[in-house]
Amino acid sequence: MGKEIAISATSLAPGDYTKNISIGGYSSNEVTAHNPKDIQALIHVNECTASVPSCFFTDSAGEFLSNCSGDLVSTNDGGVFQLVNKKTGQITATNPGQFYYNYIWTNDGPAIDVQINFGNPQNLVPQGANAVHAYTFDTSGFTQNVDAFNMVNANGTPCGPAGPCTINVGQGETLWVTWHLAYSRIGQSAPTAGNTCEVANEEIGASAMLLNANDSQIIVAGECSTSANGYNKK
Repeated sequence: MGKEIAISATSLAPGDYTKNISIGGYSSNEVTAHNPKDIQALIHVNECTASVPSCFFTDSAGEFLSNCSGDLVSTNDGGVFQLVNKKTGQITATNPGQFYYNYIWTNDGPAIDVQINFGNPQNLVPQGANAVHAYTFDTSGFTQNVDAFNMVNANGTPCGPAGPCTINVGQGETLWVTWHLAYSRIGQSAPTAGNTCEVANEEIGASAMLLNANDSQIIVAGECSTSANGYNKK
């Protein structure tokens, strides 16, 4: 009769480890070669080679936000936006008017059902009953561009206003998730966000991660957070 032994360990660097295990519950006359009191378990840890997700903000047309120099920002931070205010100080709009959080991950392993989980957005609210869409591409023919962005939003699996959502990602496929968002403080008084791009400090942010849909304790692809900063338009 076998006995299942659970081994708990914190994150381990790649390498070989030995775990000493003491087994209780036997009477003294039951401890034999077949019923040892102490055993050693050898643990081999491989280096993780899974692909790392990327994430970034775009406007509703799929174009990257820009920085203060006017350069497009394709990474997860550095983009800016404007707060458009009345003379009375009330926020009436932003430029761009809406935002899309984008999360892209390529599956280098076998096909897997993943659950897409989102963090609480910062100073943003979902837009629409299906603000989230998820679509998978054959990586060999995948190009990250506006056409692909539009395909995700038009043909992707709808995932409600903020997920979570389960989708199958085949071996060698690339998952693209979009989340349609807008600034949450329209109609409120303008924040102290600076009046020039260089001192923009009204931060917006969003994040997502992928869990194993069959075991939510297993992280398939880690959290990727995106941020941008707004300033008051003169």
